[in-house]
Amino acid sequence: MLGPEETIIIIDDSPGVWPSQSRARVLVPRRYHFFDSSAARDASTSACVGHFGRGGDEPEAGGQLDALLNVLRRVHAHFFESLGSAPPEAAASLDVAESVAAVRRRVLAGVRVLFSGVIPLGEVEPERHSAWRLALQLGASVATDKDPQARAPPL
Repeated sequence: MLGPEETIIIIDDSPGVWPSQSRARVLVPRRYHFFDSSAARDASTSACVGHFGRGGDEPEAGGQLDALLNVLRRVHAHFFESLGSAPPEAAASLDVAESVAAVRRRVLAGVRVLFSGVIPLGEVEPERHSAWRLALQLGASVATDKDPQARAPPL
C-alpha cells in the first residue's frame, strides 16, 4: 500500500481475517455472487441465483458498488473536512478509522432500539450482545425496556 496505514480503507466481506487494530477501517459489503453456485452456498441470503443467472450484472444505480461508492465519498468528505479543521500539528495524526466511525454513526442517528426478540428482556449483560454493539456503532440509542423515556447509557 502506498501511504500510511491511518489513511487506508479496506473493503472486504470477511472482516474477521483482519487484525483487530485494522477492523475499524474495514467496510463490509454484502457478499457478491456472480454465479448461482456461489449464491447457493451463502447462508446469509435466500437467493440461490447469482447475477449471471439473472441475466447480467447489478444495475449501476442502486447496486452494491453504487452503495459502496456513496459510503466512500462520505468517509472521504469527513476525513478531509477533519483534516482542514485540524491544527497543523494534529493533522498528521488523523486516522481514517475516525471518519469511518463517524459515517457509521449517522446510519441510525436519532433512532431508539429495543431488542426484545433478539436479546431477551431482563438479560444480565445485554450490552455484550453483538446486535447491541452494532446498534451503538451505527449511532442508535439502545433501550433496556419499553419505557419511551428510558435510555441505556452509551458504551
